[in-house]
Amino acid sequence: MNTPRALLITAVTASSAFAVPGITAMGPTKSTVNVPKALATVIAANRPKTQVPIRLPNRFVNDIALTDPGITGEATTTSYGFEIDAAPDCGGANACFVALFEGRKGSKILAKVNVTLARGIRGRYDAFTCGASCGPNSISWVQTGFVYTVQMKGIAGKRASMIAMANQAITAGPR
Repeated sequence: MNTPRALLITAVTASSAFAVPGITAMGPTKSTVNVPKALATVIAANRPKTQVPIRLPNRFVNDIALTDPGITGEATTTSYGFEIDAAPDCGGANACFVALFEGRKGSKILAKVNVTLARGIRGRYDAFTCGASCGPNSISWVQTGFVYTVQMKGIAGKRASMIAMANQAITAGPR
């Protein structure tokens, strides 16, 4: 994969927050997302296509209200990528990107800051940055020969929240 979001193709598009199990609005500017539940349809459609164990956090609270989210995903034998967008049919547009959960065969991590994760696993964290465009917070780790990455925009407590999500994915095991 050249970029984590490059291979995503729309698999499922939600018509409203109430139509997507696992996403609950918490007022005008926050959402709680039960990740496995919100991604259940794309996981079921893509699990048979990949040999990469699917690892996901249990949930996250996001500063972006998800009233009409888009859920997309794709898998190959050596990778998967599942995305949550703030609107349907975003087509990977940065403006509506909320979260990406990716796994791929390999051992190279490109993020910058070393962090210690659950079970003593070493990970790497990159903070939200802006240049020509804004990039999301990102955390990656290697587990059983696979690289896992979580990318997120609009998350409170950035580094601590990203580490908590990685730890949830590590300890929950394959989904």
